Amino acid sequence: MLNGTHTLSCAPAFLAGCETVKEAMDNETVSTYISRVMQEIIPSIPCELDPGVAKEFSRNVIDRFRNPNINHLWINITVQISSKMKLRCIPLLIQHYKTHQQAPELFAFGFAAYIYFMKPVKEENGKYFGELNGAPYQIQDDSAEVFMKRWEKQKPEEVVKAVMNDSAFWGVALDEFPGFQQAVIDNLKLVIQSGAKEAIQTIQSKKEFAHEQ
Repeated sequence: MLNGTHTLSCAPAFLAGCETVKEAMDNETVSTYISRVMQEIIPSIPCELDPGVAKEFSRNVIDRFRNPNINHLWINITVQISSKMKLRCIPLLIQHYKTHQQAPELFAFGFAAYIYFMKPVKEENGKYFGELNGAPYQIQDDSAEVFMKRWEKQKPEEVVKAVMNDSAFWGVALDEFPGFQQAVIDNLKLVIQSGAKEAIQTIQSKKEFAHEQ
């Protein structure tokens, strides 16, 4: 719950302009996403969890995220985000698809934001940098060079397909999960067109509308 939520939230929160975890939790839009993505992944944790224990632990995690005395920077959480995504989140995705045949919505958004975060616009002395609102940020990830080549040569949907098809890295072909690839493509385009914060608002509005029906 803690590490999976961190990994699926760091790119959306950072791209939405939140510098620290506490700042994200003070932002209603981003904090709602963080809370909901945690609830979405709980059923896919590959072990038996007592509902009461899961609820209590999730509450403690959120309280920790809100702690004003912990100055936890999102950019630090993004260090080696590709490996964290592989180790912490892909097992949850595999477990999800054992009982569902549609993409986990907020997971797909977090994965799309991760792909957009991993868009280097320049390389200097072996270091790779993305750009957010005209300011550079360092991408400290062993896959940065691979992503730079992908983004230089391919359109966003082709970048997603290349990432999904990289079973040598992920240990599984992500494009074989029904609906996941298209959900990531759609979310990536939304982030590019609207910005991360507005994209989060859009997907949450759609989710709330769907629950009302």
